[in-house]
Amino acid sequence: YPAAAEVQKLWEEEERGAWESAHPGFTVELPVDAHRQRVLSAVRSSRVVVIAGETGCGKTTRIPRFLLEERVRKGAGANCNILVTQPRRISAVSVAHRVAQEMGPALKRSVGYQVRLESRPPEHSGGALLFLTVGVLLKKIQSNPSLRGVSHVVVDEVHERDINTDLLLALLRTSLEENPDLQVVLMSATGDNHRLSHYFGGCPVVKVPGFMHPVRDRYLEDVLREMGRPLPREDGEESAEVRWTLDSLLIYFLFSLNLHYSTLNKVCVLFMHEFVLYVLYRLITIFSLFTFITNKNGFEYLFPKK
Repeated sequence: YPAAAEVQKLWEEEERGAWESAHPGFTVELPVDAHRQRVLSAVRSSRVVVIAGETGCGKTTRIPRFLLEERVRKGAGANCNILVTQPRRISAVSVAHRVAQEMGPALKRSVGYQVRLESRPPEHSGGALLFLTVGVLLKKIQSNPSLRGVSHVVVDEVHERDINTDLLLALLRTSLEENPDLQVVLMSATGDNHRLSHYFGGCPVVKVPGFMHPVRDRYLEDVLREMGRPLPREDGEESAEVRWTLDSLLIYFLFSLNLHYSTLNKVCVLFMHEFVLYVLYRLITIFSLFTFITNKNGFEYLFPKK
């Protein structure tokens, strides 16, 4: 219909104008940024692409943005709806917040997430990124087997190979046959990527290098020295026999108080603290020596009953 085509054109021009005026940028340059054209060329040439990106390369936050930005700049942003799966709900929510923060206040409305019992979808259905768990996507496929209205499905951490991910891959292969407009991007840090490629008919594999952040080892003793605190005693200072004797005295002392079971349980939990045990062992030792020497109960002698 001419009217529908005109509305679609106006919508695409509005989305592209808003995107260009917002100037979305990247806060930190990541290794995957240098391979942007390779990734987009592979997606244009094949409906299924495997991204073998090492840990820390930025594939989780950047590649969905690459796909969306290319569609928007080509004037097809209104038809671009990208679903990005994460294996856990906490990762789906945190990655969605991160991508929305990078896209800026003007474009963060195009990013949303959907997990079990919580959903914050994008404000518009066109030109949107939706991060969700694998289970939520399987639920969507039940009502929409061909995934009509979805342009890309990005499966992150596909190397984990749990039962839900394996089922999703099988269903996506069926959806690709029924929906000619659907594209699938599989992202993996490790694993047999060539087997995934063979499962989807020999699709291309794009390798993206990564880097490891520098890590400095700082031990508890070093922190205590910087704070001017005394170092903890080593386990070898007290032999096992002395520790067993002190434990026995502690048990005898607690039961001699005739405490209620619930009160005794709370006291035992409190005495699990190392410093409290250290002080209590010394007190019990003094009471025991006093009882042995004077043949009197040290506790009753200090705290006589009225």
